[in-house]
Amino acid sequence: MTSPGSPIPDDDNVARWCRLGLHVDRKSGDLKNETFYLRSNEAYLSANWIEFHSQNHETAVNEIRDTLKAFPITINRGDKFIVLNVDELIDSIIEGGGKSPSVTFCPVCRNPSHVAIAWEDMAQSQQMVASELLSLILSQPEDVYPGEIS
Repeated sequence: MTSPGSPIPDDDNVARWCRLGLHVDRKSGDLKNETFYLRSNEAYLSANWIEFHSQNHETAVNEIRDTLKAFPITINRGDKFIVLNVDELIDSIIEGGGKSPSVTFCPVCRNPSHVAIAWEDMAQSQQMVASELLSLILSQPEDVYPGEIS
């Protein structure tokens, strides 16, 4: 197992929780560019390491969903979880102008599979990087999972 602070292997995958309204359009249900924007209090994009939970993406997303429910948050039916391969994620960040991208294992209290996605000059390149990452996930609709399931 990778130790905290280590890079996630290139062949592995990460899942990002996308909230309805903030990351997912309320009317169309489509993902927005803002899915990959930093909030003002963030130094990196948060995600979860799929293979920490399971090799099966659906099983891993279910476990991540359960992990996040331990926080004082609500995962809604209109939310989504997107799964991205680390190598493709890094390539898309570079294609969008991001420098020195990293996907780092950063477990936190009650979220043992937490991952930090970062690159140099995030604020300056985030629009172009977000566009590249959105294009990547839109080309792989099988890697988009529902937020809440019954």
